[in-house]
Amino acid sequence: MMDVTSGNVAQLSSKKNINSMYPPSFSKDMSKIVYSNGEKLETMDISGSYEQNVLKIDASKYLYGPHFIFNDSKIIYMEKEAFRRREQNSIQGK
Repeated sequence: MMDVTSGNVAQLSSKKNINSMYPPSFSKDMSKIVYSNGEKLETMDISGSYEQNVLKIDASKYLYGPHFIFNDSKIIYMEKEAFRRREQNSIQGK
């Protein structure tokens, strides 16, 4: 069971929806994650609360990231205040 209280979790419905040729990145207004499903670009809402297919990071708090590492299923991001790099096990496949 995933700990949904700790935050910083990226839940994508399936790893096959991630195309590493176009890795996920922030939209210009920092409100969504843009990624490719292999055929077209999709968006995923960013939220502070847990829901399926929602990235639990408040984008306004981060200067750098999130950047996804596909082989290790991790997400890297940096906090504005502390400038710390964090790695979180994050991509959950079904």
